[in-house]
Amino acid sequence: MTTTGLHGDKILPGARALRRQAVRTRKEFGRTVEALVSKAGSSERVHEAAGRLKETAASHVGRLVEDGKLDSARGGAARVATALRSHRTAAVAAAAVLAAALLARRSRRARRGRAV
Repeated sequence: MTTTGLHGDKILPGARALRRQAVRTRKEFGRTVEALVSKAGSSERVHEAAGRLKETAASHVGRLVEDGKLDSARGGAARVATALRSHRTAAVAAAAVLAAALLARRSRRARRGRAV
């Protein structure tokens, strides 16, 4: 059922139509709330997983320190740095040769791509 509005040109819904609209709105609202709760739950799960990963990483680093592997890696890096400092000219020459070889390879590949 519908009735005429105050201005005569608008038709207002009747009681049944209003009830149906209220039911639809409640259902839609319920779905929206469920989606928000689900989204909040997934956010919490992500934070929990991140916390577990942090704990796992901390335990792995702790094991490396206990085993002395972390210190040996640092020692190896220090030895390489010392060797590079003492032989700078050779290191620069080796880096230049490597860079030239990589550029030549890249140039050859580019020419082959255009010729085909």
